[in-house]
Amino acid sequence: MVAAQGRPRPEYGKAGLKYLRSGFDPLRAVRAVHEGGFFFTPWGGSKYEMQFAIMDRQGRAAAYTGPQCSDYAGHQIGRHCIAQGNLVESSRVVSGMVYAFETTKGPLKYRLMAALEAAQANGGDRRGMMSAAMLIVKNGSKEKNGVVLDIAENMNFFPLAGLRAQLSEVPRSTRYDADSEAGKENGRSLLNAKLRRP
Repeated sequence: MVAAQGRPRPEYGKAGLKYLRSGFDPLRAVRAVHEGGFFFTPWGGSKYEMQFAIMDRQGRAAAYTGPQCSDYAGHQIGRHCIAQGNLVESSRVVSGMVYAFETTKGPLKYRLMAALEAAQANGGDRRGMMSAAMLIVKNGSKEKNGVVLDIAENMNFFPLAGLRAQLSEVPRSTRYDADSEAGKENGRSLLNAKLRRP
């Protein structure tokens, strides 16, 4: 899995997956993407203004935060998760996400929800909060592109409350239990603090 934010380009994701398929471990893949010539974004920013993270099927992970990302920007790698944040209040936003994800029990969707709520509890995005989103993809799923959960709250002054309400309304057929046998194998997560103004 590859996640990018800040000033990303689609080529980063495609290149990261290509390197994983060719046998690179995540750290080597991150370095290859970083050094691979994807220097300028279409709007003039550079790779030093973006973040990207890579995790493989074994749960091994690596991440990069460019030195020119808007403060505070950083990432933290946890057990089967990576949290990324830029333009957030402090490092506590990122570390809080990882702690909440690792210590919350139950289905993957609720662990992700806890991580988002922890991010906001620790200050969240410095610009305020009007949107939140969650995407879960399961390897081998028959759903379109493997997506088993894709929900969002936009233009909402209380997006996390709205997102949590949506979770309770998701049909049983689309629920994904991270504690199931399949979940233990495939429930790797990249956590992005989607707590910002659209």
